[in-house]
Amino acid sequence: MMIIIITIGILLLCTSMNGFQIEDGTGSGFQTQVNSDNRLATDAVQKTEEHFINEDRGKVWTLPFENVTMASGDDIFFYFKNTSSTVHYNITSIRIASSVVGQVKLLVVSGDAVGGTDITAINRNLGSSNAVSAIIQSGVDITGLVDDGILGFIQLSTIDRQFKLGFGSEIVITPNMAVALEWEPSSGILTGTVSINEHSMSHE
Repeated sequence: MMIIIITIGILLLCTSMNGFQIEDGTGSGFQTQVNSDNRLATDAVQKTEEHFINEDRGKVWTLPFENVTMASGDDIFFYFKNTSSTVHYNITSIRIASSVVGQVKLLVVSGDAVGGTDITAINRNLGSSNAVSAIIQSGVDITGLVDDGILGFIQLSTIDRQFKLGFGSEIVITPNMAVALEWEPSSGILTGTVSINEHSMSHE
């Protein structure tokens, strides 16, 4: 016991005289460098959050809809409901083009969607098999839904041109919540994508 105490005392004395040293934990023996401003010398690679989620977790998806031919106004043509109990899905952007001038509204909705066709979510990390736990549909007139409020809109002022609706804070779709896209006027052929990523509630 006395030997251990003496050894520790020597170690603390050396530490006090020479200062603390931070070494690489893999055993290379490399030590950190501190500049004249008392800052660690580092090299860093910056990634956006979506880039990180896509590359490191494989949980970013494109939800495509193509050539949806609308026949009347104020009709819902896209529907997304989060059916997971453990994750949030975040809408980062919506891109859409139309054969006529018009307006697309992003709505919070409730109820049971009727009349849509299932959409397959495309993972943006081609090496990932992660899937989306949601009901995702498109159609010319999806019914059975109640409009619970507008989250945003896109004014398509030029035909056959892609317009984008982005969200600085993202649209967070929590478990059992749903959103939809509504079209005005009464005609038009719509093609576009909705971009989403996944955020686990266990990370909060």
